[in-house]
Amino acid sequence: MLLETNDSAFPDMVISDLVQWIESDLTRSMSISEVARRSGYSYWHVQRLFKSSTGYNLAGYIRARRMTVAAELIRKGELNITAILVQVGFTDSSTFCKSFQRYFGIPPSALRNSSLDLTDKMIAPYC
Repeated sequence: MLLETNDSAFPDMVISDLVQWIESDLTRSMSISEVARRSGYSYWHVQRLFKSSTGYNLAGYIRARRMTVAAELIRKGELNITAILVQVGFTDSSTFCKSFQRYFGIPPSALRNSSLDLTDKMIAPYC
């Protein structure tokens, strides 16, 4: 007798596991190849699954989560920009500032004292 399994739920479990892994350490350098290896799916297939489950492509999700966490930390005002960029996986302040500016349309240093509402560009972790 074969055990019945719900094969359609398995990809959702894999994506949920990947999201938890991504969220557990945004400081880690994460290539799409590394994420695919962790999932057990091919490079292209994991990206299709991720997009269909979350609505985000994999690289876009990681970038958006890093930028969201950075913006939240900047708004708290407890850490300097250098400490924040390290916490969200960047090693170079120039690259971080350019990425932040491109993503939010405002430099990270200007956000600290700004009342600009960025919630439309910030994303919560996918559950």
